[in-house]
Amino acid sequence: MTAEQRKELLEAKRRQIITYIAANAINPQTKLPHPPTRIEIALEEGKFHVDPFKPFDKEVEEAMKVLRPLLPIRFEKSRIAIKLKGEDYGRCIEEMNKYGLVDREEWTADGSWIGTMEIPAGLITELTDKLKNRTHGSASVKECDTMEKRNARRTREIVVPGEVLGDSEEYRTGENAYASDGKIRALVMGLKTYTGDAVGVIPMGGCYMPVTGDTVIGIIADVGPSNWMLDINAPYPAPLHVSEVPWKVEFGDTSRFLTVGDVVLLKVLMVDEAKKISVTMKDSGLRKIEGGQLVEIAHSKISRVIGKSGSMIQMLKNMTDCRIFVGQNGRIWIDGDDENVEVAAEAIKIIEAEARSANLTDRVREFIEKKLPQSEEEEDIEEESE
Repeated sequence: MTAEQRKELLEAKRRQIITYIAANAINPQTKLPHPPTRIEIALEEGKFHVDPFKPFDKEVEEAMKVLRPLLPIRFEKSRIAIKLKGEDYGRCIEEMNKYGLVDREEWTADGSWIGTMEIPAGLITELTDKLKNRTHGSASVKECDTMEKRNARRTREIVVPGEVLGDSEEYRTGENAYASDGKIRALVMGLKTYTGDAVGVIPMGGCYMPVTGDTVIGIIADVGPSNWMLDINAPYPAPLHVSEVPWKVEFGDTSRFLTVGDVVLLKVLMVDEAKKISVTMKDSGLRKIEGGQLVEIAHSKISRVIGKSGSMIQMLKNMTDCRIFVGQNGRIWIDGDDENVEVAAEAIKIIEAEARSANLTDRVREFIEKKLPQSEEEEDIEEESE
């Protein structure tokens, strides 16, 4: 082999490595692929050298070792949902098969085709562009990692203070957690939990065990093509299927209605023997919550916030002039004037801290009166409620 041939071989292999990494790896912070030029510059900066005799997969491993200290990067595959008009299916299926295998498909009542497949995350944009070109822009491609895959990786487990929850490059620091040396660690003993791209801990003792019929406040933690996963302060996430919401939601269109971080009022529809939870929004008053403030307390103190025959919660509503919704899972939503909402939230925290104290109603009333002087009419209403 001449020196010129060796140089051409090395350059071809280097381009192959760069192309492969650009197609299969993403920036975990943005969920987008790195441009080939950025990867090439980083490899030069890290003094990466191609070995013409080393297997390709080993070369890729060496290249990634060089890149990781210089770029936020990791290999990742994503599941996508594709929707095509019936007449476009024939001209698109061959193109889709070049990227992966369709593992689920169905034909809808309007003649459309819907399918899901898993492909390298870095190729989603490329495939989307090709399908849109073949369908004059009518193809729909949405990223929708399956709930099963995510939840298998995200099963809650008991952690102790200092235990590693995840990498700082991959996750944000959630509640009761802290970042140290590139790792996110538990601040307290409890259940490891994920909310969106954040990882944190639910302290032991703060975990709610759902009961059929309970009304709860949930936070969207994950979005799939046909359901949402909700954090309801329980040991396991609760799936909300598109058939249990008050809207007509097309397959793969779930994020247009509810997305990660949204807060919703729900009812526990069923808890089976395996503790599998299902919830619904199809009941009076259940809805997505907009505005207001969310307060979390120990679920075991909820009965004290409500009070005997609803006396405590009614007093809070009357004296603060706030709308207050109490979830059995320890979450309470308050809406009203900013000052009044703050006072109501402080009063609820007092109830939680002094739940076993005598004359608690009087102390809470006195606290609110100091913060929000009451009119005689309001005092009369409050006395009648007792």
